Amino acid sequence: MVKVIQFPNQPISDKAKQAMKEEIQMKRVEQSLNTMMLSKYWEPYTLTVEDWEILALYGDVMKFDPVAASRLISKTADFVKRMSKTLGGYVDEYGDLT
Repeated sequence: MVKVIQFPNQPISDKAKQAMKEEIQMKRVEQSLNTMMLSKYWEPYTLTVEDWEILALYGDVMKFDPVAASRLISKTADFVKRMSKTLGGYVDEYGDLT
């Protein structure tokens, strides 16, 4: 949770506003992913660009139900597998693009 100290008669700084906005976005994605991954329709769900970005930035502090977390891991592994097939010969044995 973002802790912003608001001094009397002072406007909220732009950085504080941005931090609060990002936390709201993170909580929204966290709730959305928990809901989708716990539904019976989790398999056809495709992670959005926003989902990937928020997971990359805040995944270490997001809280997921254990079932939702394992399904997200499965989705991530599937994505990596598909991307490695797509890139084919463009990736060396260490996973770096050549």
